[in-house]
Amino acid sequence: MLRARLSVKPLREIDVPVSADPGRVRVRAEGGRLLVAWVEGGMYPRWSHAVDVATGGVTSYKEPDRLLPQCERDVACSDSRVMAASADGPIVAMGGGRLRHARRLVQ
Repeated sequence: MLRARLSVKPLREIDVPVSADPGRVRVRAEGGRLLVAWVEGGMYPRWSHAVDVATGGVTSYKEPDRLLPQCERDVACSDSRVMAASADGPIVAMGGGRLRHARRLVQ
């Protein structure tokens, strides 16, 4: 029996600018988007990029506190971070443990 080896060229290669030590980068998938997050001290990722795998577009989320208008008046925003990248935009975990969508509340 002959077995053929097939190799498939990737449809798209996407560069995501991340500077972190090995083991400090986390990748999550949600609705055709990837969230690439990295940790530079502490337990949870503070910086991230959303990657649209269909278009190759990369969106940076380096200041998650500024993504939500309620953070202008809510002190619980001091340790916010992007937890997922949905088709409607980023889902942000606020410092007080609440999850908020950049457009609507997610409970």
